[in-house]
Amino acid sequence: PAHRLMAALGVAAPRPLAVALSTELEKCSDLLSEAFVLQSLLDLPAEQVQDFDMLIRRAVSYVGRDTEEGRNSRAIGARLVRLGDKALHALCDGFAEAHAGAQKYFLILFDDIYRANPSVAAEANTERKGLAPELLERAAEVVLHAIETASKGVRMAAMESRFVCDVEIAEDTRRRLAGAVVDSVADFIFRSEIEKIETTIARLGLPAVEPLLERLSPERGKEERVRAVRLLGDWALNVKAPRGQIARLQQTVNEVLRRLQGLALEQEFPDRGELLCALGKLVSSPAASKDADEVITRTLLDAARSSAAPLIPRALEGLCYVASSR
Repeated sequence: PAHRLMAALGVAAPRPLAVALSTELEKCSDLLSEAFVLQSLLDLPAEQVQDFDMLIRRAVSYVGRDTEEGRNSRAIGARLVRLGDKALHALCDGFAEAHAGAQKYFLILFDDIYRANPSVAAEANTERKGLAPELLERAAEVVLHAIETASKGVRMAAMESRFVCDVEIAEDTRRRLAGAVVDSVADFIFRSEIEKIETTIARLGLPAVEPLLERLSPERGKEERVRAVRLLGDWALNVKAPRGQIARLQQTVNEVLRRLQGLALEQEFPDRGELLCALGKLVSSPAASKDADEVITRTLLDAARSSAAPLIPRALEGLCYVASSR
């Protein structure tokens, strides 16, 4: 009822209500009252509030201080999502000061704001204004810092971020993100969680390749090498050429194919079945060369006809990817 009353007053007399609520906000001595006043102010048109940017910062501060992490924080968070870039900027500013539980919610809000306000590049053919690349870059740096330095719970939440795959984020940042996520994926226990994180890595685009190739070297652990092979295959299924960079994508795909073909000659590679499947995924990419297509297809057919029972189903899986691309 109180929120409905504020909404009605906001329609009838928005400016006087904004002044009264702003005065009341300075007097709030408990979180419950502060949450009510913040929600009421955030529901008003921005031009009616004297310092709307300050209000956004106060709302972010509230979410960062609320240890109950209950309905009020979520209600304020939902209102912040509607505010787009200004809210994202304030969330980046307030991230370090928030407690761990609030930081995880901040990371969820990063993705929610991104989904509600796609980047400028994603919205290039529409009249809708999206998030600026420099703001996405800053948010991505916050996520990267969290993965590298935060507690395990916050690191896990940061690795689930989806907006970091946006092509407007600098390639160096996405490359560092891919490396940090690969190094920390062992924090996850359940297979479903690991698969979700691996999908994020695969969607980071061309910058994800370098850190994955580094993890193919023999001095790396067996599990790490197999994961890198699997991720390179998934990367080939998800990657899209940045505008004007088709030749670069072709070169990268063929370089990855050469590396994996070299591994296929290693009898000691920990999981040859995973390697065969990844080869099929890579050669199914439109960027793969025709020569590689012929060689990989022959390799997969030989494995499928072999007597090595564990390899046969993975070779057939790789052949399915090859066939689906023709």
